[in-house]
Amino acid sequence: MLTLLRAQPQTTVDTRPVNGRTRLVLRHRARVGAVITLDPAPVRTRDDEGPA
Repeated sequence: MLTLLRAQPQTTVDTRPVNGRTRLVLRHRARVGAVITLDPAPVRTRDDEGPA
């Protein structure tokens, strides 16, 4: 995604609070083009799997 944006002059990516959570906000010529949410998946360990 960032490689594609690099080719677009006047495009920025910032982190901003949106609806109480931090989001990536993509702007082109100061206009919002997209708001991206990244929610990490919970990490599972072997202990989470229970007895074999």
